[in-house]
Amino acid sequence: MNQKFLNNNAMRIFNLDLREEVQSVWDKNIPVMHHTIIEVIVNDRNKIIDENLENQITSFCKTMNLNIVSNQSYQFQPQGISSVFILEESHLAIHSWPERNYIHIDMVTCTKEDTNLIKLLETLSNLFGKMNIRIISLKYYNMSVFKTIQTITSSRPSANHEIEQYLMNAESLLTQFHICGKTFENKRALFLGDDDHFSLLLSK
Repeated sequence: MNQKFLNNNAMRIFNLDLREEVQSVWDKNIPVMHHTIIEVIVNDRNKIIDENLENQITSFCKTMNLNIVSNQSYQFQPQGISSVFILEESHLAIHSWPERNYIHIDMVTCTKEDTNLIKLLETLSNLFGKMNIRIISLKYYNMSVFKTIQTITSSRPSANHEIEQYLMNAESLLTQFHICGKTFENKRALFLGDDDHFSLLLSK
């Protein structure tokens, strides 16, 4: 991130990992989602008034490689606007309080890559100028762990089901591990199981 940006803006970034708190057995059916909440207080309120704000967000989406399908806005009186942008990648909603120089952006995307927060910050700085910004990035489900276990389980020898029990798959393995709850909290686990149960080697 360039020094000019750091000099002109106050920023706070929070990465909230909620995967353990909200994980569920049906997570395997959920596509990869990235949820980012952005709060901005601008120095120049003219840049967030009505049509100006819509134009800025359109430019933001283009720079962030987000493809707008359609958008719908509602103009409040005497000021303030709420807009929802339907994206090929999901959606973005923005609400403005010009009297407070404040905008709130809720962005959800289903791209394979994580949201580039450095690019996001620099793009918003270029659009709105000097600002205070808070970004909250939410994580719901650990797809990387699931994919790693899926790779491991798929590389094992095939079972002869006439004489052997069924092998665990990635979903059932994660489910059983999750049921154990806080027993394995803050510990590293190596999965050794090769049948319908699993073994754990724990280390401090």
